[in-house]
Amino acid sequence: MKYAVTAGRISATDAMLRLRGLLAEPADPLSEPYLLGTAAVVALWAGELDEAERLVERGLTGQRPDILHPVHGALLNTRLDIVAARPDYTRLLADPLLAVADPTNAHAHALSALVESGRVAEAECLAEAGVGHDKLPGVAEPPPL
Repeated sequence: MKYAVTAGRISATDAMLRLRGLLAEPADPLSEPYLLGTAAVVALWAGELDEAERLVERGLTGQRPDILHPVHGALLNTRLDIVAARPDYTRLLADPLLAVADPTNAHAHALSALVESGRVAEAECLAEAGVGHDKLPGVAEPPPL
């Protein structure tokens, strides 16, 4: 479904109609998060942000704590994409960025949010560091976002 939308074979709106039908059917507990993740991304592409958010939350709350599902990270990234699409810069910058070897989706959204909210100097520092704030020279703690 995601491929068909990405390839332009069907619209995101048409894909959502199909996905709603699939979501109404009983689903295997291990494969349902994939369906919810796909549906959330397509809903985001269709501009249905509230529906996308509901699907992400359903996917995250429906996961069994004893199973580390590979879709968990994708759902968290989609949640950030939805917040960025609104655009809710305060919410995007609310959580401190973790220092990682490679920048993540959260870093990309934080960089955009900093620029869009006029905090260009902080955005430059983040971009130059390429990683979390703890890698900035002379900074012992992350600067307040």
